[in-house]
Amino acid sequence: MYFDNPVLAALPVVISCPRSGLNWVRYCVEKTGGLPTPGLRVLIDGNAASSWAFLRTHDAQGLLRRPESAAWSIVPPQAFAERAILLLIRDPRELIGRILNRGTNVNQIGLIASNLNFFFAHRTERSRVFYYQDFIRNPASMMKILEALAVKKSDGAAIHLTDLEAGWDDMRRASRDVYNVNQDASGGSMTQDEPDNPHFHRMRAPAKALARHWENVRQELTPDSLEALRCYLDAQE
Repeated sequence: MYFDNPVLAALPVVISCPRSGLNWVRYCVEKTGGLPTPGLRVLIDGNAASSWAFLRTHDAQGLLRRPESAAWSIVPPQAFAERAILLLIRDPRELIGRILNRGTNVNQIGLIASNLNFFFAHRTERSRVFYYQDFIRNPASMMKILEALAVKKSDGAAIHLTDLEAGWDDMRRASRDVYNVNQDASGGSMTQDEPDNPHFHRMRAPAKALARHWENVRQELTPDSLEALRCYLDAQE
């Protein structure tokens, strides 16, 4: 649907598993660039896809076979040669832990290996990886995402790091408030009191189930995908 639309042909794409920081990216793009992003309203109404700042998906290969929507689009491999593709990565054990703590959407665990393997199988020089623990804490890391997405101010002027730094803490709080509204049915921002705790979800998850699911994910990962997770593997082993 979206990748066949010539109006959207130049838009970059963000691939992310659910709970990997996409809402924060969307908030920063809309706040600084004045363009809407696909999905539930963050700051700006964006019903017309032609006005979006980028395309996005939680399931690049269509693993879960969900009806195609703004959040669940299948990315054709040739898109990597045509446009910038960004991958947001969060510690897989945090993603698994949150799912287990909620007790729902266990099938989404499969998206971790699926998205990683797909991205690294098709990446080009225009493909970029960004880590959750960096861009939620560091304005400079978020600035690199905005640059990769070619986001500019509504008047066409460049966005500078100082634009992010000036309101960083207020933006983080406001973004969590929006998330609590949009994702209320799925638990909202569970980490709002400890937003920088990298172990929040997995420390609260059943240890044996977490270990079993994580090992299953690891078995599915390609060498390139495993290497991309090295920062997490080194921290646990």
